Amino acid sequence: MTGAGLEARDLEVSLGGRVVLRGVSTRLAPGEFIPVIGPNGAGKTTFLRALAGLVPARGALTFDGLDWRGLGHAGRARRMAWLEQRGSIAWPLPVRDVVALGRLTAGGPRDSAGAAAIARALDLCDLAPLAARPATELSGGERARVLLARALASGARLLLLDEPVSSLDPAWQLRVMDILKDESRAGRCVVAVMHDLSLALRHADRVLLFSAGALVADATPLDLLDGGALGAAFGVRIEALQSSGGLVVGASLPPAV
Repeated sequence: MTGAGLEARDLEVSLGGRVVLRGVSTRLAPGEFIPVIGPNGAGKTTFLRALAGLVPARGALTFDGLDWRGLGHAGRARRMAWLEQRGSIAWPLPVRDVVALGRLTAGGPRDSAGAAAIARALDLCDLAPLAARPATELSGGERARVLLARALASGARLLLLDEPVSSLDPAWQLRVMDILKDESRAGRCVVAVMHDLSLALRHADRVLLFSAGALVADATPLDLLDGGALGAAFGVRIEALQSSGGLVVGASLPPAV
């Protein structure tokens, strides 16, 4: 429907008196998997944090046509799940209890819907065998899967994920990308900051490319590869090929002048 999803218009963020994000306008629609890419310091994480309400931002934000900020913390939390970059688990809670925390804004973990959502998230992230283990005793990659499962269990329509695969081995990176793609196909809007261009472009419906605090491209993967914005943003030459496993994107330094 018109206005569905989260829409940003002229979003701007200043930190420490310096503008770090400026003039960002885009709409994040249900049913889409949208990676956010760009070089270090481009504004990717700041963009996600502004959407989540974690940093003050100027400009308009609406969700299904409603004032996003006006919904308040509780209203946003019912609609959004946030996965922080390199998130931590401070207390030795069992894995199941950590995942269950994702249900706190959706009626709690003990009703039938909550129990089913928790079980599904544990299964998706292959955590059922670890459900009784203290989460603090797990490896870094296992803890990352626990935090992802917590976000998935929330039932939130909007998932904002900052580098969800960065601490995972290659097999789990691929599995998580498939999970996120499936979640978007089920009607969620999934927005994820990513650094692996091949993984991002292989699975994306749309890609948001940031450079120097600005959104320089909002395009499908093929349209982005057809233009020169991707190489220009990273300062490299981009080459792409279609393999049996999907799109593979490579980068090389331009020849010295």
